Amino acid sequence: MRGLDRVVLSVFIFFLVSTASAKQIGLFMVVKGEIKVVRGSETLKAKVPLGVYQGDTIISSKDARAKIVMNDKNVIHISPSTELKIETYVNNGQQKNVELNLKEGKVRNNVEQTYDGDKNKFIIKTPTAVAGVRGTQFITSFDKGRNETKIVTLQGRVELTNLPSQAGAAATTVVINKGESSTATAEAPPAPPQAVPADQMKNIDQDTTVKTTDKKTPSAADSNGRGSDTKKTPEARVEDPQDQSPKTFDKLPEVKSPTPTAVTPPPAFQRPPPPINNLPADAIRQQQEKTKVKIDVRNNTSP
Repeated sequence: MRGLDRVVLSVFIFFLVSTASAKQIGLFMVVKGEIKVVRGSETLKAKVPLGVYQGDTIISSKDARAKIVMNDKNVIHISPSTELKIETYVNNGQQKNVELNLKEGKVRNNVEQTYDGDKNKFIIKTPTAVAGVRGTQFITSFDKGRNETKIVTLQGRVELTNLPSQAGAAATTVVINKGESSTATAEAPPAPPQAVPADQMKNIDQDTTVKTTDKKTPSAADSNGRGSDTKKTPEARVEDPQDQSPKTFDKLPEVKSPTPTAVTPPPAFQRPPPPINNLPADAIRQQQEKTKVKIDVRNNTSP
């Protein structure tokens, strides 16, 4: 076998072994908009239920969103204009080690597993900071323009540590509890955590949760030029007995009660008169016929 042939065969065998040993660690449950998955030298179009593997890079376009459910029940929500690489994802019963690399955009992690931060780690890195968790729900965002990392904690707590930079900023760690946020840049350590107002926290929670069906946000004016405060009566579905196809109305049709009509009660029951028996009268008449005496009045002369 020539040398070139041996090299080609070795590469082919390595590819087969690598593919066979690759283990799926999650899958896409929701995909909205254009989501790409860079896997080695190929780029895939994300769709449900595309599998997710260690080393994948997920890239979302503007207005695109995705929800990834991992094998260990952890959930990753991908926001628009985001690039996230799954550097390491191990959960084999003996070791739990997760390392995500957020290069741009925003992700929400719903962490169901428990991590001690020592042997079992769940961290997410950005170009300016590292966030470590012990089982929580939090949002990590990185703004490339401002070179800023921001953490918002929804449940539990997150430890945010800035990465040492050439500017001389020493590594400092802050603890961000539920309902708090903090930021970190390459030039400065993380800011002291501050409480997030309840209304803002609610909006953040809703904005970063990717649902199977999103409610359509009303625009400032609809096609008829009406404002967004115009309320539309909920649609009602009514089935016509003659036509089995469902029909849709803006509101239920008004049904008028029929005008009651007078009902004449039936006449009271009257017993019919007994039948007339003519037999006695006929008998009497016949008897009279027999007893009639005929008198013949004639001129009689005496002898």
